[in-house]
This record gives sequence, C-alpha cells and structure tokens, in this order.
Amino acid sequence: MDKEAGRGPHTEHEAEPTKVIDLTDALARSVCQAGRRRQMTPDPASMSKAELDDLAKELGIRGRSTITRSQLADAIRASAREAAS
Repeated sequence: MDKEAGRGPHTEHEAEPTKVIDLTDALARSVCQAGRRRQMTPDPASMSKAELDDLAKELGIRGRSTITRSQLADAIRASAREAAS
C-alpha cells in the first residue's frame, strides 16, 4: 500500500554504505603494474655473466656454473616465456 500511496519502503535501520570497488580502476592499476614489471626486466643480452647467473639463480635454473653466457641468456628467455604462458 505504501507504493500506491507514493511512499518509499520503510526500513528499521539505515543502510550502511558499502565499500564498492571500481573494477575499471583496479584493472587499469593492474595493467600498469604489469607493464612496469615487464619494463624493469633487463634484456639478457645486455647483462654480464654474473648478472645472468644471479637472475638464473632467482629463477631456479639449474646447471648455471657449467653453461656459457649465451646458453644462460637463452635459458632465462625460455624461463620468461614459460612464466608468461
């Protein structure tokens, strides 16, 4: 009957505001952060053997001490491709 009389619904308690997340902003921040991470990873071709060894260690690449700098760079690239897929 309230609706017919032009009155809104009656509630005993005021509704508490909720924390609404703007998904568009959240997605934009995520894309931006992913882009920064990608840009911060140096090209293995420009890294020294010691830098490649450190990065390979972080990535869990085995046999680092017995492979050449070129092979190490290839292994790091392959690891990056696997992580991206």
